[in-house]
Amino acid sequence: MKNLKNESGQALALVMMVLAVMLLMGSSLLTQVGGSREASFEEGEIVRACYIAEAGVERAIAEIKNDSSWFKDLTLDEDVEFISNLNYGGGKIAAVTVRKTSETENPTTFYIESVGEFGDAKRTIEVEGEMYDPVDFPRGVWVRSPSSFSNSSIIASDVTAEGALTFINNSTASGVITAAGDVTLSNNMTATRIITGGNLTVENNVAVSMDVDAAGNVYLDNNALIAGEVNAEGDIEMSNNSEITGEVYYNGSITKGSGAATGTEHPGEAEDVDVSIPSFPILDEDWYAENADQILAGDLSGSFSLDGIWYIPGSISISGTYSGNGTIVAGGKVIINGDLNRADTDSSLAVISFGNDEGVGIEVGNNTTAYALLYTENQIVISNNAHVHGSVICNELGLSNNARVTYDSTLQDDHPDWVTTVVGVTSWKEKYSVF
Repeated sequence: MKNLKNESGQALALVMMVLAVMLLMGSSLLTQVGGSREASFEEGEIVRACYIAEAGVERAIAEIKNDSSWFKDLTLDEDVEFISNLNYGGGKIAAVTVRKTSETENPTTFYIESVGEFGDAKRTIEVEGEMYDPVDFPRGVWVRSPSSFSNSSIIASDVTAEGALTFINNSTASGVITAAGDVTLSNNMTATRIITGGNLTVENNVAVSMDVDAAGNVYLDNNALIAGEVNAEGDIEMSNNSEITGEVYYNGSITKGSGAATGTEHPGEAEDVDVSIPSFPILDEDWYAENADQILAGDLSGSFSLDGIWYIPGSISISGTYSGNGTIVAGGKVIINGDLNRADTDSSLAVISFGNDEGVGIEVGNNTTAYALLYTENQIVISNNAHVHGSVICNELGLSNNARVTYDSTLQDDHPDWVTTVVGVTSWKEKYSVF
């Protein structure tokens, strides 16, 4: 009996010890679970604060893209408050500042700092990036590579070129011609104002009605006429009844052959000619593919209404009458194979091609009239008797017999700049790892 009582007491003590251990383990487990829940809750707040900070960055980037002139007008290296204490996603975008970090164009660089708060958590995101100016459609015709215009082609707009330009065989340019390279006008061509970073050649019954500025030499031959002033940093050579009716400023020498005549000459008084042409605009096809309002699967014709960005991965043929303000972007070649008209003067269309067929990105067919702003990094061909109203921005422009380009400012006025403004991010990181 005594042994039984001893064994019962020992069992009771063992049970009590087991219960004590279980209580301790349960208490520890509850403590760990509570701590885990608290840590998980804090981690969730941190993640959400980070998301909110990123949202502030996205808003700033969108503003730079939507209003590039606002960004370009910022004072260099000065922080500008863009957002302050804005409720967002259950927390708030505490502060977003934007800083322009360079004065250069294409690209102009920037720095963005954004602070997001959620509950007790706060996170700061800092971003560096660059903005490329929108395509300068008001330039009218803008070519990157040397281009030649001939066979009665007519350009009723300014012409800007990073390389050389040649106008021959009864062609006409009624706007300002600006080229970083040489400019050649030949065979019954008429022009107005000429600015060249190279040499200028005017020959064979060509008439220039306004002033000329040349960083190099000026050559006139065979009844060539410049009915304005000439400012040449180099030499001037004239022959065969060529004439300059205005005053002549030059820093080299002047040579006058048979029948040549000038106005008052000013040797050694030519002013410097600085032809500064912005970098050719480069757009990002991936951005258009990701942000398109509509994905196209075939050609467009007849009457159609468009607003925003329409993207097609391949090539497309376009004709008909459009209304609204939109942009058609093709990963392949664009063919305007029939008249492309707008329903009213409040409508505008930009056509962007990233592809090409044997180097041609956009082709305007024979006898076609098109109202559009055209852009491609490749060649644009405007065929026989075709007439483009708008702008032409390309690597090289080919004009066939009697082809014509007329700048139309109403198309540009109605088309938003943000569509061709490129904003890229070069660095995106959290500023502090611990607060």
